[in-house]
Amino acid sequence: MPAVAGATFKITNGTACPFTADIYHTNVCPAVVIPTITTLTIPASSTGNTISVTGSVINKVELIHLGNIIATWTCTSNTTGTWAANANQCQWVGNPLYYARAQGPGYLVNKIDYGL
Repeated sequence: MPAVAGATFKITNGTACPFTADIYHTNVCPAVVIPTITTLTIPASSTGNTISVTGSVINKVELIHLGNIIATWTCTSNTTGTWAANANQCQWVGNPLYYARAQGPGYLVNKIDYGL
């Protein structure tokens, strides 16, 4: 899928915790210049939030809860990439083994939900 002008990022939140997402964006993946950073607020237990950023490519998204990065999405080529879990944050009260986890392809179909 070729990159388009003005990349858009969307994420829903199925957890009881609010998050922010620092979105790093340029016109190419991998980045050849220092990316611009835009922050998106993601309310708790919500249909989420959407933001369009300058540049045609999202290079990285850091999902943050209480100042801790809980997951990072990184582009691998053009507009494709993957989420990597970094920390156990936002524990589910109903099951102490479940924490917030980010899922999705990194642009328009992402979600935060509880998982192992």
